[in-house]
Amino acid sequence: MSTSKRAFKIHGMDCAEEIALLKREVGPAVGGEGRLSLDLLNGIMIVEEGASASSEAIIQAIPRTGMKAESWTDGRPPEGKSRRQWVQLALMVASGALTALAFGLHAW
Repeated sequence: MSTSKRAFKIHGMDCAEEIALLKREVGPAVGGEGRLSLDLLNGIMIVEEGASASSEAIIQAIPRTGMKAESWTDGRPPEGKSRRQWVQLALMVASGALTALAFGLHAW
């Protein structure tokens, strides 16, 4: 048995339906759904203390849901998430600038 929380990055988790699917598939392996915490925004699943399954067994259970998982031990979001946020910010700023330019040209 594990004596600490374990975190996993879940690739492909982006809606409540997939959270329910993870709880249904992984919950029994870890001793019940109550031992799972899922962070939809960051794509992180945390398995609480006392879970009966090994990290490897949990990772192997995830593909049955159509998603992929990897252990996540860093205290920050994965690098891909940070890069994605920068790209989204750049696109949003560009969109705002082009919209302002279009309004300016229309007014002129």
